[in-house]
Amino acid sequence: MPAFHPSLGVSRKSVSLEDKYGTSMNQTQLNAFQGGAGVAAADLTLVIAGVTAMLLLLWVAWVGLAQLKLWQSNQATLYDLTWNIVRATIIALLLGY
Repeated sequence: MPAFHPSLGVSRKSVSLEDKYGTSMNQTQLNAFQGGAGVAAADLTLVIAGVTAMLLLLWVAWVGLAQLKLWQSNQATLYDLTWNIVRATIIALLLGY
């Protein structure tokens, strides 16, 4: 049954979380969640994933800036700068996967 999405003003098909994430919520549970929370469960999951990804990218940028400042003040070598930024990027890629 299509669910009404108030911000778009149009109907769209409700997505079951079982299809995407392996958790089982039937349509009654999805409707109850949307009624109680005010948003669809899939939309909330997307927002949480987006905020987590943004924080992860912010952390990688912070690591890069901190390493650059250390390198500029001769407290770290170019090898340290490169390796720490690459390592932070690899960790971000693994966590984001």
